[in-house]
Amino acid sequence: MNALADVLEARAHAITQQVEEAYRVEIPEYRLRMDTFEEDSYAVSLAGVLGAVAILRGAPAPVEDRLELSRAFGRRRARQEFPLSAVVHGFQVGVRIFLEHVALEAPRFGGLSGAVVLQAVGDLMDVVTTSVAAVSEGYEATRREMVADRRRSVDAFFSDLVLGVVSDADAARAGAMGLTPAPGYIAFATRADSGVEHDVEANAAGCLSGRVGSALVVIAPVESPADVEPRARALFPDETRLVASGAPRSGLSGVRAGYEEALHTLELAGKLGLSGQVQRRDVLVPGLLASTPAYASELASLLEPLVEADSKGEARLVPTLRAYLASGLSPYKTAAALFVHRNTLRARLRRIEQLLGAPIIEVQLALQLALLARDLELPATIREIP
Repeated sequence: MNALADVLEARAHAITQQVEEAYRVEIPEYRLRMDTFEEDSYAVSLAGVLGAVAILRGAPAPVEDRLELSRAFGRRRARQEFPLSAVVHGFQVGVRIFLEHVALEAPRFGGLSGAVVLQAVGDLMDVVTTSVAAVSEGYEATRREMVADRRRSVDAFFSDLVLGVVSDADAARAGAMGLTPAPGYIAFATRADSGVEHDVEANAAGCLSGRVGSALVVIAPVESPADVEPRARALFPDETRLVASGAPRSGLSGVRAGYEEALHTLELAGKLGLSGQVQRRDVLVPGLLASTPAYASELASLLEPLVEADSKGEARLVPTLRAYLASGLSPYKTAAALFVHRNTLRARLRRIEQLLGAPIIEVQLALQLALLARDLELPATIREIP
């Protein structure tokens, strides 16, 4: 067995070169990334061949030393963003080629029985199995650490974003966290409920996502305004989910304004019961009302007689008014929408006009704004009249 080991040790570099060539041919990840760590890969493969030779001699390295080297290798490949599946595939390729050489050379040594060779091969496979387990252990531990480190960095970035201290000078920092450099960035905001963060992470390559209060905010790179809608669909495939967006901004210096716009839009859209993709233009009027709560309260008070009547019975005056305005003041469409007879509708409309003290058509705009103000549920504000 020592003579066989001597021959294989003498050919260690040739075997290693064959293993490296097989990596390029059989493992796409190696072929694509080999140039970035070719020297390291060759050294690891050579050490693997020499370690296998030592096992044939019956003199393997101490178990703990071997396992620690394997863990370190796993940690290194994790930091290189190399897939664990490709690492394991590499072990399989290396062992296969080494065993091919064992099978080729063993018959030259007549004193070697098949049982002896099989025992040596069995010992080799046991070592490989434990080494792969140690590689996986080091790899997974490092990946968890990297994920935690990235999460801390992203959280710090969003904290700085809230404080308004993010600028174009932070481009390298954002890039290190995974944000793809682009001429512009857009902010999306949605409720941070169960499962959405995981779903977004799966679709957010090149983006940054983090919590701001009860909202999940995603900063996404865009090349032009035409990229906004496709990006939104990719990040949030559920078309019923309420997702608010700010306007695209150039550079990181504009990100804060974009994310504040998205959060404000999300808040207003949520109060209005909207769903799907919502932009600022969709809530401009509610936004104006929200910015002037005193006037909004006055508008909402126009509906108080109807609200009071509804509270005392089954008048359903506010829902009837809402449906009537939404139908463009069409009695036929309103009756159909409410599933009531037209005579019932006419009676309700007369009652509404009596309580308002004016024909609906004359105060149509004020009533539409009053309904919006009521939906926003703004706190009552006393406005002093100068």
